[in-house]
Amino acid sequence: MNKPIREPIPNPIHLCHINLGKGFRGGERQTFLPVKALAPYLSQTAVVRKCSGLSKALKDLSDIGTIDINHTKDRYLEIYRVAAK
Repeated sequence: MNKPIREPIPNPIHLCHINLGKGFRGGERQTFLPVKALAPYLSQTAVVRKCSGLSKALKDLSDIGTIDINHTKDRYLEIYRVAAK
């Protein structure tokens, strides 16, 4: 009987990723790849720009919570409040 290579980490860690990029280029890919790789092991939430490329890519990952926001310069404080919940 084959054992899995890695067991899920028994730890209550919850990661929150914040990426407010519009598209799905270098920085957004650098956010997406670790989110996808860590999905089986950790609880995660991503705060992303509504209708962005990253938001669309994360919709395919069922275990990741996403918070879609409208990004404006005056709303940075609201972003941190949402992420801290």
